[in-house]
Amino acid sequence: MILRYHTFELKLKYPFKITRGVRTSNWVVLIEIEHDGTIGYGEASPSPRYGENIETVQNFLNKVDLSKI
Repeated sequence: MILRYHTFELKLKYPFKITRGVRTSNWVVLIEIEHDGTIGYGEASPSPRYGENIETVQNFLNKVDLSKI
């Protein structure tokens, strides 16, 4: 199995407003897992409210070992 990921800043069409603030973009991680020519996709959108950010997601993904699956 092969794990790949790409980070990018997603620009929102409309500002996202809640009582804690306003966002016009959000960082996202697109994840690909390939096995025997089949590719699956997933997405991670870290939440600062829970102490997550792009770096914490990347650190986690860098530790994932799919060689034993």
